[in-house]
Amino acid sequence: MKYLHFEIGGVNFSHYINYEKHPANWTSNYNVVFPLTKYFNNVTFDLRLKTFNGTVNFPAEKGMFIESMEYLFTFNDDMKTVKTCNVKTLRTSGAVFLEKFPREGHNADDF
Repeated sequence: MKYLHFEIGGVNFSHYINYEKHPANWTSNYNVVFPLTKYFNNVTFDLRLKTFNGTVNFPAEKGMFIESMEYLFTFNDDMKTVKTCNVKTLRTSGAVFLEKFPREGHNADDF
């Protein structure tokens, strides 16, 4: 998982997206560079179902047309790779977009 960071268990665990490894040309509509890390909020994890659910909020990011992105990951049996990912994106306009991965040309291990 290139872009995701999960620490499960322990007292100080964290879940975030690390944008340091994203392509340099990933910017917002106003050429605002993504922050280096965005932490997940409203996190739930079900070990039995091997699912992680969390939301990344962007409301304070200037030039971002995305308000939030809600992720639902299902992990492979080894718990080291993502099997599937559903992303629900809420734009500042109120529009909602749903994406499912992997899709053709996209490998779930690339997350």
